[in-house]
Amino acid sequence: GSAEVPLRIENGRFLSRAEIPVSQGTLRWNLDGDIAGSPIVIVQSPEKVIDNVAITQQMCQGWLKYVAPLLADVTSVNGNLSLQIDEAAIVPTDWKRQTVKGQLLVHGANVGPGPLADQLLMLVNQVRTLRKGAGATDGGGQPSSWLQLPEQKINFDVQDGRVAHRNMQIQAGDVVINTSGSVGIDGQLELVAAVPILKEWLDKTPALQSLAGQQIQIPVRGTIQRPQMDMSSFASIGQQLAASALQGVAQKQIDRGLNKLLGPLSQQLGPLQQGMQQMQQGVQQNMPQLPNFQGLPLPGFGAGGLFGGQQQPAPAQPMPNQPAPPQPNPQP
Repeated sequence: GSAEVPLRIENGRFLSRAEIPVSQGTLRWNLDGDIAGSPIVIVQSPEKVIDNVAITQQMCQGWLKYVAPLLADVTSVNGNLSLQIDEAAIVPTDWKRQTVKGQLLVHGANVGPGPLADQLLMLVNQVRTLRKGAGATDGGGQPSSWLQLPEQKINFDVQDGRVAHRNMQIQAGDVVINTSGSVGIDGQLELVAAVPILKEWLDKTPALQSLAGQQIQIPVRGTIQRPQMDMSSFASIGQQLAASALQGVAQKQIDRGLNKLLGPLSQQLGPLQQGMQQMQQGVQQNMPQLPNFQGLPLPGFGAGGLFGGQQQPAPAQPMPNQPAPPQPNPQP
């Protein structure tokens, strides 16, 4: 819509302050620059310069693709955002020397096809395949060409010709992707897309339980127009899944073989085991009580009987017609 943009140049300084309605929201700025300096530096005061503005394709083709590379050159998008500037020093004659820090506030958005969006959708499909391979049900619904940006705050900063962001959350059904990294002013990408591994994906794969809570990290390089994803992390987890599946099949075959071998044998041993138990119970019930041997003298156990004290043996008597054993000499 129509608006008035006040400008004032005085003693070599450039001043402008405005607030205008834009795309269902508000655009505002408070600029102060030294245009006599070399280079020219224009400073923006800390302020929410964009307040609840509708996201447009033109924004995604311009500045927004550097802050949120998912939105680069998308064919369709709907949602709203705000932009909080904490620090900004803009050098119009050398974009690589500008410094900006702030937060991109996404108020919810749906993102259609685009260069990076298509790559992330391929990543989502790989995650769903991995999840099915681990035995988990697919809770993501029908595949879609749209991604969602939930309500969130994304920190970003611009320095040395690169725009870095941290922890931008993207959703496709119940699959969550977090991206962090930077985009060069020349469009070069240095990103990492991380997918958290949920415990319920691995409940039926005990060999992979140690992976629960970890993240699959996918490097993303190339350019905004042609992003390239390194899927080697999926290859590693796929190998672990294959090994776990092979181990499970082998265990089932072993169990099946043991059941075939022990089945007939258990049928033969069952009656025998039951008969032994019955015989043992009968012996315990019908065994007569032993008599009380208390006080019964038994040779070698003394007059006290089995439980009495020991008795000293009687002195040996000499046999007839044999001399008596010699007596020891008394000591003087």
